[in-house]
Amino acid sequence: MEVIEELIKDKDAKKFCNESHSWKNEHLVIAKPYGQIFREGYVANFHQKIQNVTCYEDDVWITSHPKSGTRWTQEIVWCLKNNMDLEKALSTNLNVRIPMLCDDFFANDYVDPQVSSFEFVKNMERPRIVHTHLMYDMLPRDLLEKKIKMIYVIRNPRDVIISYLNHLRILHGYEGDLQTLLDLFLKDLGPHWGPYFKHVLSYWNKKSELPNLLITRYEEMQADLPKVIKRIASFLEVTISDEDVLRLCDHVSFEKMKANPMVNKDESFEERKKAMNNGYAGKFINKGKSGTWKEYLTDEMVQRFEQWEEKWLKDTDLKFVYEV
Repeated sequence: MEVIEELIKDKDAKKFCNESHSWKNEHLVIAKPYGQIFREGYVANFHQKIQNVTCYEDDVWITSHPKSGTRWTQEIVWCLKNNMDLEKALSTNLNVRIPMLCDDFFANDYVDPQVSSFEFVKNMERPRIVHTHLMYDMLPRDLLEKKIKMIYVIRNPRDVIISYLNHLRILHGYEGDLQTLLDLFLKDLGPHWGPYFKHVLSYWNKKSELPNLLITRYEEMQADLPKVIKRIASFLEVTISDEDVLRLCDHVSFEKMKANPMVNKDESFEERKKAMNNGYAGKFINKGKSGTWKEYLTDEMVQRFEQWEEKWLKDTDLKFVYEV
């Protein structure tokens, strides 16, 4: 199937790029016919490489829309798949243990800058755990054909946009306001890796037909983490004792994750901010709670969210939890 990039000409998309250090004077594009949003050059430089990635039956792939609790899930999965080796988890960067395929297209924060994410993933010791923000239909052909285990993480979109704002300010020097980002988000024209609902529904609508797909929710992890850990362990066919469930809950608690440099990488992000002359004071792992959107969204913004959500959720059984 031929894939083409279509330039997004919306004024908010252009404003968003120009107000971001990483993408100034660039454009957002839609990869058609799939509909996922990228920076320019995705089709020419990455699409075919992704389609040709070799996947193995003992892989585990963690997928998500950005800012949905991905790193939290990654740390849980890695510990479950590696015999609860918390010593190694505290001494080896999560980005090395679970690399993000295609990260070098956006930031190259997570792997050796001399090695592409494709080479890094290819040369990993098996069994591998890999992370991506690709929509379902854009995943490697091998991954879809071999029915390899996938875990998809969902978070309510109102908290996603607030977390995304913090992320963009830290990593990409975004100097724009929430309103611009929200306009882009609710028009389904950005930012990168979106649109949100097309992304989420590309997995949600497959849940009943794919036994190799497990869907987890950020809010459920906050409400009953032991239950979610046990469900993930069962899906991965890993036996875990009640004692180890409690150990893992402690290891991945918000306070421990935020203080863990192998997960949070404050030092490298501070270097990145300095290079961009970025004085923003936020942290990569920021507040870690549900309902933060209430502190930022105006009544008018909430109303727009409600209308947008109603439109997309109308013919689905997907529902969100907005506060825990």
